[in-house]
Amino acid sequence: MIDLLQQGIVAARSGKREEARALLMQVVEGDERNEQAWLWLAGVVDGPEDIRTCLQNVLDLNPANLQAQQGLAWVDTRYAPPALPPEREFSAPEREIPAPSPLVEPAPQRSYSGATAKLAGEEIVAAVVDRAPPLVVPVASKRAPVAPIIVPPPEHPCPYCGAPTMLKQQTCTQCHSNLMARATPPSKRSLALTVLGFLWGIGGVLCLLVTVLIFFLFLLLRQSAPARAAASSTDALLLAIAVTLALGLIYFFLARGLLARRLWAYIMNIILIVLNSFGMLNGGVASTLLIGSLLASLDRVRNAGAVAGTASRIVVAVLGIAFVLLPSILTILSYRDFLGPMIRFQPVIEPAEHLAHYNNGIACKNRGMWYMAAQEWELAVSKKPYEPIYLHALGLAYAQLKQSEKARAMLDRAIQIEPENAKLKESRALIDQKGAKK
Repeated sequence: MIDLLQQGIVAARSGKREEARALLMQVVEGDERNEQAWLWLAGVVDGPEDIRTCLQNVLDLNPANLQAQQGLAWVDTRYAPPALPPEREFSAPEREIPAPSPLVEPAPQRSYSGATAKLAGEEIVAAVVDRAPPLVVPVASKRAPVAPIIVPPPEHPCPYCGAPTMLKQQTCTQCHSNLMARATPPSKRSLALTVLGFLWGIGGVLCLLVTVLIFFLFLLLRQSAPARAAASSTDALLLAIAVTLALGLIYFFLARGLLARRLWAYIMNIILIVLNSFGMLNGGVASTLLIGSLLASLDRVRNAGAVAGTASRIVVAVLGIAFVLLPSILTILSYRDFLGPMIRFQPVIEPAEHLAHYNNGIACKNRGMWYMAAQEWELAVSKKPYEPIYLHALGLAYAQLKQSEKARAMLDRAIQIEPENAKLKESRALIDQKGAKK
């Protein structure tokens, strides 16, 4: 029966009135005391008399149900109160009816009172979350008037305050909250990111090969150069070995992080590209001096300066293309692997157990989404209507949404269940204090 009720609620929220009506009818036929089923059924029946019947059944089960009171008031306002049965007319010979005194007012007809609610199609959803009153557009007919079509309230409510919005809005006009959220990145790694990761891995291999090469040069220099000249050259070579070895390990670590789609690796990749671009000039000068020093110390190559300059320019060009230009292009192309596009946030509530709805409401509340929290807690209360914790949370959510009457009703129900609960009484008093200040 609970599954049928939830299926009916989901169908009503989706605008599938006939399906929702069939499911909810099954619920009330099996359990005539199901308050929530009668309340939701009032939103998917067609005629005003059927709506009145459903709402009156709700009030028979729970006279304090604020949504049913509001719904009856709205039906009376829109369709006029139900007419009393006509009195029997008597002819003059059978009975004389005295003329009414002008000082005596006729007895008032019975009418229902209460605030307004939306109770047709998806409007029953709005009756629970207290949206703006619905618009009623009568359908013209040449032969006979037909039942009015109740236009649903504006869709896409703000998840923070519940104000109606449009999909193209990026900020709520009422609470000024950001309505955009970043979409989940694609599940598969892009080709650009794969190439970028392997490129840094190749850079790590090259750095290790350069480390080995410099190490052999270091050994060769110590054997062939004078002691004083070798001392300064060997110090530079030892520093170069340490730098290239560290770079090789960093590049390997970075390549692994990029292939695993770690955001820190993407940020580190950008930092290294910027540093490499600024260091290319200094690297070119340093490579020229280092290669020239090595060739001069070996004393085997003539015109060492020209050869050193040519070799350094080649090294700088290769490094610039390999570690600045190409990684920059690949970094731009692989942006979506780490950060999805900004889209309009549209939360969806899936049917679940009452505890799951309660925990989901807490998660929404922690993000400041009080409207979504109220919807989750409404479902938790519908599944377990006598749980004080759920009623307390829903009352606080209503208070945060400035729906004081509904907040008081929820807290009063919780206090009736647990009269000695100090937290409930404290929350109830705070709502009264806020109302008095206004």
